[in-house]
Amino acid sequence: MQLKSIKKSCAINFIGALSLVTLSCVAQANEPVDWSGQYAGVALGVVAGKVNPTVEATDGNYFNTNNLSDLKSTFSQDFSDNDVSATFIYGYQWQQENWVYGLETNLFVSNFSSKKGENAHVYENTPTISYGYSERVENKFGISVKPKVGYAFDNMLINFSVGPILSKFKYTFNFNDSNSTTDVSSEYSDSKWALGVTTGLDFNYKLENDYVLYASYMYTYYPDVVDGKSGLNASNFTWTDEFKHDASFSSHTVSVGLVKYF
Repeated sequence: MQLKSIKKSCAINFIGALSLVTLSCVAQANEPVDWSGQYAGVALGVVAGKVNPTVEATDGNYFNTNNLSDLKSTFSQDFSDNDVSATFIYGYQWQQENWVYGLETNLFVSNFSSKKGENAHVYENTPTISYGYSERVENKFGISVKPKVGYAFDNMLINFSVGPILSKFKYTFNFNDSNSTTDVSSEYSDSKWALGVTTGLDFNYKLENDYVLYASYMYTYYPDVVDGKSGLNASNFTWTDEFKHDASFSSHTVSVGLVKYF
């Protein structure tokens, strides 16, 4: 009986010691590496942008009043496109146990250009006349400053960020109808700096020598990328009708890259 008790006591002590060793190993494996300090890098990706325009004609002395709603619904249809992008990254982080806080600046560069239009759209209430039009929005670069908060485990770090973003947009609009007696047209072009908001989620995997594999998803929204008016042009005629131009822009960007901590 005493031998069994000794064996049982030894088994319990062995299981306890094994458990402590296992927990110690798990704790050591889950202990995050140091993510504090400065870092910089570059990432390449794909941006999917969407334009949500609101373009309407005023009730002047050229357009048939009954056609105004048709013009607005035609011009105000959403349009989108995709393009490649590059992101230049610089930031600073500080760490408290597994929690990581930071501030990051991103410079975005792309060749985004999205266009829609028609060559011969018949007026709803004036079927003898048709019009052509085109709208284009371009976005080449932008810069953001984002506070970040993340959680680190092992040599991995997941960050969430949100902050303002400033980008340069170019908007172009062209209109022309088939009324040969007046040759009515309208052109409008504008370049504008627009302020928006960006939010993102990024995944970081630290390699040797403080290099980090970086992957991110980013959503941006700009409530006002164009705000202007354009009139009608025609030889020997003075038309009082105008087009009012307004548009918002949103995008989704997925990118991967390499970051260096120093």
